[in-house]
Amino acid sequence: MKHKWTENDDIAGLYLYLYKENMLDKKIENISDKLGMSLSSLKMKISNFKSIAKGKGLDHASAQSVEVYKNYCGLNKIEFAKLVNNIIK
Repeated sequence: MKHKWTENDDIAGLYLYLYKENMLDKKIENISDKLGMSLSSLKMKISNFKSIAKGKGLDHASAQSVEVYKNYCGLNKIEFAKLVNNIIK
């Protein structure tokens, strides 16, 4: 079954792109499980954010991912980590 990407999935993916697992309560493998996707799918989502930020990586980012990048990229790291930890509880 194909995963339907949610805004929370994108928020977690953006955090992982920016900060890796730093300040998170789970490792990336557990995060992908918690979000209901494969590890490779989550890694592709992280590559989408690399593409948005730097023009490198996958080049087919969704409009939702672009919006999440715009809305959350400048968020304070501590607040961002709290948000993501709530998502991945």
